[in-house]
Amino acid sequence: MNRINSRARRKLLEEASIRGASHGWILERTVEGGLSRFVSYHAVFYKNEELAVSAEQVRDVLSQGNLKPAQALKTNRNASGFKQKMPEDRLKLDPNTIEVKEGRVFVKIMGEKPGKTGSPTRTFEVIGLDEKYIILSEEVIDGKVYEALLFEILD
Repeated sequence: MNRINSRARRKLLEEASIRGASHGWILERTVEGGLSRFVSYHAVFYKNEELAVSAEQVRDVLSQGNLKPAQALKTNRNASGFKQKMPEDRLKLDPNTIEVKEGRVFVKIMGEKPGKTGSPTRTFEVIGLDEKYIILSEEVIDGKVYEALLFEILD
């Protein structure tokens, strides 16, 4: 039972971090027995206001245009663990696409695939920013699949 409970907590923490939460409040833990044991958590995620990113900070970083894709993580509530990969090299982050909704900063990304035109535009929330990195998060499938992209800020 400990292994099943640990897996459920690990998945909760993975989702919280990919969605930009600094902490979470677990409202309920459900344990179902029988031949196949099942543990689930119902939680609310919060972000410390001191960690909030402003549109001006994001605009300053994106205007410099010195970003290198470093890592991509994807988590699925119905799958085991997160998946890690290298992001596409040809992602364009445009400072003119920055939007602020309910105090959260969003930016659109246009991905270019070699030999293809009209790649889709995706909207990501900026969940982290410091002098070395910017972290973006997207809800890929409503309430189920989330992806985070890490970009290195070059000098």
